[in-house]
Amino acid sequence: MPAKILFFTDSECPSGMGTVMLNQMQHLDSQRYIPHLVLPRKLKHSYFYQRVQALGIPAVLLTVCKEGRDFNALVAYLQAQAFDLVHIHAGVGWEGNWGTWAARRAGIPSIRTEHLPYVLTDPDERLEHRFVISKLARLVTVSESAYRSFIQHGVPHEKVRTVLNGINIPSSPSLAEVAAVWDRLALPSHTPLFVSIGRLEAQKGFDVLLFALPQVLAERPDACFVLVGEGCQSFQLKRLSRELGVDAAITWLDHCSYVPALLTAATAVLMPSRFEGLPLVALEALALGTPVIGTAVAGVIDIVEHEVTGLLSPPVDSPALAQSMLRLLRHATLRTWLGRAGPSLIRSRYTAQHMAAATMDLYDEVLGDYAVDRYPLPQHFAAEQRTGVTV
Repeated sequence: MPAKILFFTDSECPSGMGTVMLNQMQHLDSQRYIPHLVLPRKLKHSYFYQRVQALGIPAVLLTVCKEGRDFNALVAYLQAQAFDLVHIHAGVGWEGNWGTWAARRAGIPSIRTEHLPYVLTDPDERLEHRFVISKLARLVTVSESAYRSFIQHGVPHEKVRTVLNGINIPSSPSLAEVAAVWDRLALPSHTPLFVSIGRLEAQKGFDVLLFALPQVLAERPDACFVLVGEGCQSFQLKRLSRELGVDAAITWLDHCSYVPALLTAATAVLMPSRFEGLPLVALEALALGTPVIGTAVAGVIDIVEHEVTGLLSPPVDSPALAQSMLRLLRHATLRTWLGRAGPSLIRSRYTAQHMAAATMDLYDEVLGDYAVDRYPLPQHFAAEQRTGVTV
């Protein structure tokens, strides 16, 4: 009989993390594992929830709350459905904790995927995070550099596993679809395009990118930049672009319905991030043969090899980022050369199928560890349930 896995997130903006969750659930072997999902009630009208429904994944919407009625409802749901394992997904270190407590209360082991490297700085958040990890069966990181960051901050290496993010390989757009990109953007045909896609937040480094543009445009005033995303810094970034005098060279898009064509048309995809887990946009760009210009930070360095699949510059270094862009503009053949290695790299390690296989291996490992009881618990965990001791 297949084991029942509950995927859990309390993030109200799952974005790339949500895509990873969907890819995992979609590609699990249904003969071995059946996924269910709990997510915040505020996502009821989101595109993410629409995709969940389209895949036919059973889902429950709850208000994000660490105590009270919805917490008790989650515990009751876990027990009534007799889940074998809870798989928590956390976009940042303070997310997902109440899923751990609910699983603990219900007597079900849990694992937790961290979608970023260790970035906590607040002492209280660090303390709570350490306590949460002590209650998990496994902590999962999405890249080798993220793994190292958790080990460096004292997480026991025997508790940590890495499951690399994986994507559904995008279909290569037709020549006509690629040619139409410039028309969609109301730009002259084959204008040099640099594309950056992500949440408009400090982590993604869009401010670093904007400060690089005057240097690029001074040499190549024909260059254009397509920035796709929404976020809390939208107003500030657009104001900064006007103050720097580069706004005319930028096309701002909240969303894009033709991402594969846009990535294929791009001279390069820009990742000026301050930190990453393992960015899906970079994986998609490389799969389509488009090089990535990024910062040498966790997550990016795992997939962008300097002068092989892209170009790397130091983090928060706008002049260096500008020089990387100018280098591609000066040497047209370099773009073609850097694009060659990407597709084979992604297909060899970073597909959704690879990710799902590694995830199922991890489930096998965890459930094998706890295979004694119906709710497979270590001895001290079962004792807590018998004595009524809470987390």
